[in-house]
Amino acid sequence: MEYITKITKNEKINKWNGLTREQAFTLEKDCLTILNNNFECICNLKCSSHFPIIKELIEDKFTFILSNCGPDIKSYNKQNIEKMHINNINEQIDCIIHNLKKNKIINFDLSKNGKNICISKEGIISMIDFDMAVIDNNILSTQLQKYYDKQNKNNVYYDNCRKKLMIITKDFSNNI
Repeated sequence: MEYITKITKNEKINKWNGLTREQAFTLEKDCLTILNNNFECICNLKCSSHFPIIKELIEDKFTFILSNCGPDIKSYNKQNIEKMHINNINEQIDCIIHNLKKNKIINFDLSKNGKNICISKEGIISMIDFDMAVIDNNILSTQLQKYYDKQNKNNVYYDNCRKKLMIITKDFSNNI
């Protein structure tokens, strides 16, 4: 397995999530730990995860050593990276949503350009970057509260997330 290093942004208060560096690091660590410990693959690929797996934490440096989930879709679209076929898109997205919902995690950092959706060499879809998230309705900042109010209106976050993931990955796979 290949690994990457991710360092949490060194900002007093992050303008996107309203969190300190320590809070953002802890939020991402908690989300990934919950997802890693409780992951249940319900798709036919029977993969080990659709989320980065924590290999190591260097907490005093706000650094993660994570499994490499492949380039994000934004990178594929911007650079001349060889694209690959994505198997069982619907099943993989259902698996991602199942695990988010089961673990009561809402990730607000999904953009239409696919910057936080990765595709591995094997065609496995993964969701990354959990420093703009909510776990079990525990909202850590007024900025995250705004995202929560907007994206979870009438308790439809998971349905909307599924639709967004379908659009992002289908658009990407149609470009292959």
